[in-house]
Amino acid sequence: MEGNDFNFKSHIIFGVCFYVILSTFIDVEISYYGIIGVMIGSLIPDMDHPKSKINNKILPFQNKIVMMIVYVALGCYLILYSRGDKYTLVILGFILLFTGLSKHRTFTHSLVGIGLFYMLLWNIGIQYNVKELTNAVVFGIILHVIADFLTVKGIQLFYPASKKNFKFIMTVSTGGIGELVVVVAIILLTINIVAGSPMNLEKLLSFLGNT
Repeated sequence: MEGNDFNFKSHIIFGVCFYVILSTFIDVEISYYGIIGVMIGSLIPDMDHPKSKINNKILPFQNKIVMMIVYVALGCYLILYSRGDKYTLVILGFILLFTGLSKHRTFTHSLVGIGLFYMLLWNIGIQYNVKELTNAVVFGIILHVIADFLTVKGIQLFYPASKKNFKFIMTVSTGGIGELVVVVAIILLTINIVAGSPMNLEKLLSFLGNT
């Protein structure tokens, strides 16, 4: 991965911690589905990088050309195969097609990309009755994009309408001490919030007690 990217472990920690924090403020139980979903979602936006954790598992060779060929070919196949009848496959096909044709931190990190991911996962959740899992995946995707918004490089949030990189006023230097400080701070924040919320502490202990 590029030096301007958070490590995939940092993205997972970011996602899981904020999932736990979220359960403090709204009526959401901590569950295996939730944690697994957030972990998966935390990795998905970086599918636009040939050396990402996901592409390390599915691509025969980790380079941009191979990634483009595989994603574009599979995307076109799904779009043509579905013939407009299988809505979920059409959306997945367009996601793969656009991912294969776009650069890192563009489509999959944009509002358009997030919207298509949401539509895909909403349909999967309804069709297979796994909305808790798919909602958590969407949450993980959004948190990944937010995390990259905090980095020096930023993200092309309004791609393809605009190729301007957007980033927070205060940014984080990734791949070194800056990233480590942020990760530790998030973990400590999560512990502090859980410890300060009897309701959330009870949820967490209940989850751990069922493991």
